Order: sequence, then C-alpha cells, then structure tokens
Amino acid sequence: MGSIRLLFAFLASFISGPKLPIPQTQPEYAGGQSRTGVFQELILTPANVATNAFHKQFTLTLDGQQIYAQPLFVQGVTIGAGTYDLVIVATLNDSVFAFDANAVSQLWQVSLGSPYVNYPGRGGADDALYSQNVGCASTPVVDRANGVLFVVCASAPSGTWTLYELSIATGGTIASKTITGQFPGTGMSGDTVVSGKVQFQAGQHLQRTGLTIVNGVIYFAFASYGDSSPWHGWVFGYNESDLSQAAVFCTTPNGKYGGIWMTGNALPVDSGGNLYATTGNGDYDGSSNFANSVIKLNSSLQVVDWFTPSNWASLESNDFDVTSGRVILLGDGNIISGGKDYREFLLNTNCMGHLQGSNNSCTNQIWTLPGSGHEGIFGGVFFNSTAYLPVNSGPIYQYPYSAGSFTTTNPVKTSASFGHPGARMAVSANGTANAILWATTCVNPSNATPQAGILRAFNPVTLAEIYNSTTSGADTLGTLAKLGSPLIVSGRVWVPTGDGTVVVYGLN
Repeated sequence: MGSIRLLFAFLASFISGPKLPIPQTQPEYAGGQSRTGVFQELILTPANVATNAFHKQFTLTLDGQQIYAQPLFVQGVTIGAGTYDLVIVATLNDSVFAFDANAVSQLWQVSLGSPYVNYPGRGGADDALYSQNVGCASTPVVDRANGVLFVVCASAPSGTWTLYELSIATGGTIASKTITGQFPGTGMSGDTVVSGKVQFQAGQHLQRTGLTIVNGVIYFAFASYGDSSPWHGWVFGYNESDLSQAAVFCTTPNGKYGGIWMTGNALPVDSGGNLYATTGNGDYDGSSNFANSVIKLNSSLQVVDWFTPSNWASLESNDFDVTSGRVILLGDGNIISGGKDYREFLLNTNCMGHLQGSNNSCTNQIWTLPGSGHEGIFGGVFFNSTAYLPVNSGPIYQYPYSAGSFTTTNPVKTSASFGHPGARMAVSANGTANAILWATTCVNPSNATPQAGILRAFNPVTLAEIYNSTTSGADTLGTLAKLGSPLIVSGRVWVPTGDGTVVVYGLN
C-alpha cells in the first residue's frame, strides 16, 4: 500500500507545478553553492505531508556519535552488479556511511581512524559539542563525475586534521593529505611563528564548515575549540587532482581569533569563483586582520572586498560574532548574512563597504530582528524571493525581497518560538510549486545538554505548521543534532541526530 501511495504522489507531482528532473545529486551542503537551503523535490507536497500519510519510516543506527554533517545524495552509482542511489553520512566518530536511498539499507561503512578526544575545551559547559569525541564534524562534498567524495576528519591523539578522497562506490581511501599551513604574520600569544609566518596549530582548531569544490579546488574553513587560545580563522584550498595545497588564508595573522563558524555552512561561491566567509570575535584593522567581518575571497584566497560593522569592537567584547549565520547568495549580486546581535546584513558583492561608515562605505540594508539574549541568528534560507530567518529562543520570520531590498516591517512569523539555537531549516519544492519549509528544533532549550528534537514542516507563505513529529508517538526524532541540517530528496526527509542515528521520514 505504501508503494502505491508513493506512485500516486509521484504522478500527481507531474500534474501540478513546473516539471523538473529528479536531482542527479545533492553533492554538498545546503542544496547548492548559493547556500539558499533549497532542495528540488517532486513527491512531497504540503497536501500529502499534512495528512496521516507522512510519518517516520526508518531509524538508521550508525556509530553512536552525534552527526553534525548534512547527509548527501548521489544518484545512479554502480556498486558490483547493481546501480544504487546513495545517501552519504559522516559522523563525529571518524566514520563515513553510504545507504541505499531506496531500500534504506547500509551499503558500506569506512572508519578513518580514532576521533580526537583531548582537545581544548573538552567538557566545557557552553556547548554539547565539547563533551564528546570529534572526528568528521563537517559536511563532505561529492564529485559525481569522478566518482569520489572528499571529507575532513580529526584524529587522536594530537588532533591532526586530514583531507580524505574516498570512492563513492566502496568508501575506500584513494588519497589523503594531512592539513598543514602557514601565513605571513606575527600571530598572537601562544602561536608558533617560523620565519615570519604563523603556523596552523591543528589541535587548536575545529573544522566545522562544509566542503565545496570550485574549478578543481576543494575549499573549507576552521574556527576554534571552545575558544581556547590560540586560534584564528583559516581557509584552505587543496587541488582535487593530487591533494596538493593550492591556497591558504588566515583571518587575523597579526592579531587574534576571527574563527569561521557559519553554523556549519560551506563557503558560498559566486559565478566568478569568489568565496564568501563570515568571521567571529577578534581583531580588525582592515589591512591584515578581518575579525567580525563578511569577507569576499578570490580563488587564490586573497581578500577582494569585505564588510565590517562599525561597532565591531563592541561585538568583540560582548562575544557577538558576525559569523553565527550563514552567507546566502541571492542571485542578483547581493548576499545576506546575520550575526549574534540579531542584525541581518544585505550586502552588494561589488561594493561591500569595508568598515561601515568609512570613506569606502556603500549603501547596504541592515535591520534588527526582534529578539534578546546572547545568541541571535543561526542559519536561514532563501526561497522564491523570500528570506526565512530564525532567532534564538524565538520564531521564524519571513522577509519578502524585491528590487534589491527586503520588506522588514511587520514580518509574518511562526506562532511558536524555538529554543537555542532556534530553527535549523531547509526548503523543498518543485520549482516554486508545492513548497515546504522544514525545520528541526529542540523541545527544551539548552546550550550545554543534548535535547530531544522535533521535525516540523510549515507552509512557507503563511508559516502555519502542517507537520510536527511529536504529534504521533511513533514519529519522534530523538536527540537534536544542534547544527545538523536535513536532506530532502525523492520523497524522503533524512534527519541527522545527536544519538548517532539518521531518522528517515516519508509517505507510507
């Protein structure tokens, strides 16, 4: 009966809305290099998700450690005598798994060593991440044409970070490279400086941002472990062909801090191959130090442009990182990004403004979302000329976009508020038809202790809730993975959890 319902839902999707092919792959974080958080989906619709037909179907048990990485989807992979659609998941236990997306069964699993356990800040009270081992914390990236995936993982005992190239058919390691780097500068107290260059101290840094591939180069970024000094923000680029280092950038080589968090988001990439990053607390001088800024980098990881709020020093002293939210490319030369002080920035990538209010200042739109407390904005999605932005311990807000600006007065919002860190969101749609706004939230807010999670679905126009996994006792999600984002593809929603599982929802 379930397969018949799926068939009818699939056929119905061709009757309503634009006709799009089933996606060949969802190869990296958040549905594409613009990081809008949108997935093309033909089967799930607001009508069938809002009925009793949509439920939890499977719980996949992996290796017992939290899953911060977003699952990835790869279609049509030959394994032995068969062809499979794969869902690929990396875990904090230094493991990578591949599942048959149709039969929902494990195809392969590979262990990439023992996770890092003695990192600075372990057991800290401010974040559930620091009470567990750390292995593969970021979302990998798939090169479908070459049949490989790339993943970055930490290993014991010293916290070495390694870039792995794996076969998507078997999980076998094709190549690997220990991540090292240096950048001209004097550094901060505790840094190792050799011949005028700050050395990357792997054991002091956490690789949280997703990976991306641009013109044959794999890029990813680092922040700190529990803000335990010394640390900086680092961006690395490695050549896909042989894993040789292509470029490296340090956000504060003559100062301190400036980690790149972006709620685990991969660096977005524009049509010119430029990458965008936001940075956290630290030093700023507009010359070599770029903490609490939004930075545009070229493919050689040189700073092309940037935006820094005029009150960056106050943000630094109050731990209000600019890097709490993701950067989203809107497709018209503009980007948006939000921070811990509840402000959202709309910036033109051809004139970002440098220090706000300086001689290089450009006309940008900045607005403050309703909210209070320390944590501000984490994440956000952009769909159909509308931004959906969550706030810590508050609702999701809807902001329409037209002619290069957002309407920010009297925004539509969800009726419910969601505890720390707010809602983690994605959108599924058939073009612009049959759109659903998905969110994972926690039952009881806590920054220090893992909490039970909820999968929710909303009408993106009205923000009325159409599904909630707590409605049925059989649909419970389990522990929320604080910064984990769902994958929506081919009629199913794959949700990583803090229990070391992936919970799969779909139509019965």
